[in-house]
Amino acid sequence: MNQSLERQKEELKHRFEARKKELEAKLAEAKASAISSSDENVSKLQQKIDDLNAQVQEGWENITEATIDKLNEWLEQPRA
Repeated sequence: MNQSLERQKEELKHRFEARKKELEAKLAEAKASAISSSDENVSKLQQKIDDLNAQVQEGWENITEATIDKLNEWLEQPRA
């Protein structure tokens, strides 16, 4: 595999991990909240984290271009 693609994967991995940590922090805040409406928020955040983990379950070295595109699209979305 060429070095350019490897660098792109490495950059994507770092961006992915940073955004995932943001979601995990929001999830922890939602779980700590006593507001009953946060239950739905907790479920949505947990589902998003689970979906993201599924995207890279085969490992970063085995990631496909389709998955790279999908993750880049997700990373470009505004944060909620």
